[in-house]
Amino acid sequence: MRTTITLTPDADAIIRRVMAERGMTFKEAVNDVILRSARNEAPVDIVWPTFDLDLELDPVDANRFLADLETADQLSVVQAQERSRTSTRTARSGVVA
Repeated sequence: MRTTITLTPDADAIIRRVMAERGMTFKEAVNDVILRSARNEAPVDIVWPTFDLDLELDPVDANRFLADLETADQLSVVQAQERSRTSTRTARSGVVA
């Protein structure tokens, strides 16, 4: 079929790019773009994976949650230091635990 069409500047740029990339004539590029777009009518349905982390965290309360984590981390460091001191004292005194 022979017809006259008026392309928008954006559509013209797409056709010209296809012509340059694929070494096609104007007619071939227009047909190729139309046929390719018709084959891809259905939108792509992307399913993002989700993971249950067993955390019940209210986003509004995130700062308190982070502070609790920091406190727990600091507490574990202090406890580790205390265990280290206790084992050092026990080793020096010769007491077997």
